Amino acid sequence: SGQMSCVVCPAGRAAAANEGAGECPPCPLGRFALGGVAFCRNCSGGYIPNTNQSSCIACPAGHFAEVGSPDCASCPPGR
Repeated sequence: SGQMSCVVCPAGRAAAANEGAGECPPCPLGRFALGGVAFCRNCSGGYIPNTNQSSCIACPAGHFAEVGSPDCASCPPGR
């Protein structure tokens, strides 16, 4: 049977890798996507994706993250 409507990807998922397949795979680690977008994006430096990869959250004091990192890392002593 034919498709009656287009699939809208939920937050944390994007359709670009499966264009036309009607699927929305999860974003790769270190990336996020707002709902209804085609591509996952990197978080800026100092930020990581939240648990469901729908937005970015700041690293806590004493921690850092490079662009696209999935986790915050502890700053070395003296930094």
